[in-house]
Parts: sequence; structure tokens; C-alpha cells
Amino acid sequence: MSAYIVSPHEINYLVQSAGLLATQQPPLTWVWDVNRSNGCVKSGTLHPGDRAAQERIGQLLQVENLRSVEYRYSQIEPHKPEEYTPTPITLKENPVQVIKSCHYYEYQSCEHPGWETSEACAFIQALEKAAMRALPGYKSAIWGAPTASQ
Repeated sequence: MSAYIVSPHEINYLVQSAGLLATQQPPLTWVWDVNRSNGCVKSGTLHPGDRAAQERIGQLLQVENLRSVEYRYSQIEPHKPEEYTPTPITLKENPVQVIKSCHYYEYQSCEHPGWETSEACAFIQALEKAAMRALPGYKSAIWGAPTASQ
């Protein structure tokens, strides 16, 4: 696999999409690093309009992406992440694009051994699930398998 440093615009798209989805559903929440021996659970929540959380998540996504690139290409000089500042963008509700952007980010950021247990991974998975729940027809679909008459 390969990896490269994603642009600030791409990080911002993910963060702003999470904020938009958080206004349409319960707040976006994610869990990572569950310690079964002491019951400690680390979790995050993004409430609509929470700029401090957006800044933290954007910075977190940048750092995780850099970890991946630096691990994959150990011969490169370490990068210092830019300071992330949320920038409002006009988003059209497009859950499929959000899902695809999650896959793109994950592809660029999953190269190091700590990816699967990282907060960034948990956030991206939660964002992807929220986007799936926003797909047209999701809310009206029945819970479970339809019968032959449905």
C-alpha cells in the first residue's frame, strides 16, 4: 500500500461533515481503547457547533495521517502537523461522498500498527456509520429482514 499526506481541505471536509451529521442525528460518538481489566473506556462526542471538539478532531486526524506516512516511508523527515482551524464550507447532504471520503482518509492513514486502536480510526468509523444512517431510505427501511410481501 501507499500513503500520502491528505490536504487540510480533506480533513476539514471530514470534520465539517461530522458536524452536519451531528445536527441531523444524535451527537456523533465513538469509543476506542477499552481496557477490560479496569473498565476504563475512552470515548469522544461531537455536538453540533462544538468548535473546540472540531479543532481537536481535525488536529487528531492530521497527526494520525502523518503517523501513517512516516511509518510507511521511514526514510522521510518527520512532519509537524499544521494547526487545524475549522473552516465552514457549504456542504450538500451527500452521505455517499462522506462514506467515500472516510474510506479515502483511512487508506492514507492506516499504515502504522496503532491505526486500528486509534481514536482517529474510531472517529472515522463513527462518521461512516452516521453517513450510512443518513442515506435515503434508511430511516423508512424495516428493522431486520423483510418478509416476502415487503
